[in-house]
Amino acid sequence: MRRLRAATVPLALWLSGCAGMTESATETFLAAPGKYDLYDCRNIEAELKSVQGRELELRHLMERAAQSSGGDLVNAIAYRSEYLRARGDLTLLNEAAAKKNCAAESRWSSQRAQW
Repeated sequence: MRRLRAATVPLALWLSGCAGMTESATETFLAAPGKYDLYDCRNIEAELKSVQGRELELRHLMERAAQSSGGDLVNAIAYRSEYLRARGDLTLLNEAAAKKNCAAESRWSSQRAQW
């Protein structure tokens, strides 16, 4: 019984520490600043599509896990950190695209006018 308590206390402290951080602070903490500074617009666009796909996949996995009992714990352990890292990467990619004046892809843009 003492071993069980000794093992659960650090886990509880770790989870409570993560819960105290705001989501945007956690995103920026997990993402590496300057990670995409050397990328050109073509690489930024390709990475942006990849990270968006992964972020969407993780969001769906988290939603599915939340429907079951213990889903919040599964999300905290398995998906949450990777999801927040993907969100932070998306922020960094968008900032890098803005700095380099990359053509922003809009859902209303037909892409026909681009050469």
